Parts: sequence; structure tokens; C-alpha cells
Amino acid sequence: MIGVVTHAMTSDMTYAMTDAMTHAMTGTMTRVMTGAMTCVMTGAMTGTMTHVMTDTMIHVMTGAMTCDDRCHDTYHDRRHDICHDRHHETCDDRHHYTCHDRRHDT
Repeated sequence: MIGVVTHAMTSDMTYAMTDAMTHAMTGTMTRVMTGAMTCVMTGAMTGTMTHVMTDTMIHVMTGAMTCDDRCHDTYHDRRHDICHDRHHETCDDRHHYTCHDRRHDT
């Protein structure tokens, strides 16, 4: 008798707890991971495309006034929106299109 009751209770509790935990964890993790990844990926893509398109349009629309055109022998750092001169001269003010020469502090 004790064995039958013990077996029944163990089986029922194992089933109930396993089912409840599986349901709770699966639902929660699916919701959390899906939401998080959607947010991260959407944000990353939106941010990247906004930055790339804005920078591209600034370059195209302003033409010779852009940092890249004013400082020769340059490469562009998209992460910081800075135009670096290989000789340590940087164009870092896109709004006023000024060049700063670290060597001469001009």
C-alpha cells in the first residue's frame, strides 16, 4: 500500500513539476530571447543604416566641403565619424569643416 501511494505521488509530482517548469521556462526564454534579439538586431541595423546613409548623403550633398575632400590622404572612421589623416592631421568638426593639425596645434 505504501509503495503504491509513494509511486503514485512521486509520479504525479514529477509529471506536474516537469510540465510546469518546462512550460514556464520555454515560454519565458522564448519570449525573452526573441524580444532581446529582435531589439538588438533591429537597433543595430537601424543605427548602422542611419549612420551610413546620413554620412553618405552628407558626403554627396556637401561635395567638396566634406572632411574627406578637404583633408587629403585620409581614411574615414565611421565608428566615430572622424576623418583621419595618416600624418596625424584630423578633420574632426563636420559642422564647421575645420582641420586640426596636432603637430602644430593650428
